[in-house]
Amino acid sequence: MNILTHLQQFLNENLDSFYKSQRDNVRKHYNIPKTDTLWFNGFYYKPIIYINERFCFDIYVVPIQRMIWIKEGYGKRVHIYLRPSFVLMHCPFSICTLEFIWNAGTPDELELFKAVEDPEELLYARDESYKKFTEKIDTTLGTSEYMIKWSNLYYSTLHSLAPEAIFLDPDLSPSMRTYHLIRLYTDRLNMKVSKGEYLSFANFHFPLN
Repeated sequence: MNILTHLQQFLNENLDSFYKSQRDNVRKHYNIPKTDTLWFNGFYYKPIIYINERFCFDIYVVPIQRMIWIKEGYGKRVHIYLRPSFVLMHCPFSICTLEFIWNAGTPDELELFKAVEDPEELLYARDESYKKFTEKIDTTLGTSEYMIKWSNLYYSTLHSLAPEAIFLDPDLSPSMRTYHLIRLYTDRLNMKVSKGEYLSFANFHFPLN
């Protein structure tokens, strides 16, 4: 289960209270009866590469909450993981970092290192795997299924599509059209989404995995 949060916000959270506040949301998301046991079961830790406030590539180890749901009468245990929305399951980069690289047009390494420093050679150690994940995001955003999901969410929430959503530049790629729709949606809701955090918001609604 993805939890809506942004990386910089998460870094400043009291993580114990942050995760424990999600118990009711987990019950609702999985339709867990109140008679069933649901408890917290420690963390597993996922290192991710992100761009810090000094515009350097850095590593942060994300604590991902484990929970156990015991089904009443069956004794069956179901394991649940609470992932911040800036985390992709099998990706060593934060989504906001991939969004920054993707918006820059997936530059070659020389161009990328002009914008962001990499003193620890973190990208080099990952053998340019960031390109694979930015291409994956581009492919996911560009599918008709993902675009339809966002169009439906936009329409069901706001009851109409804004002119900006209808008359997007026809030369935009399908993935960039979806990206603009996500940005328009957050703007119409007056949500304060920081630059580079729109795909974390998208991953919360419709997983990019």
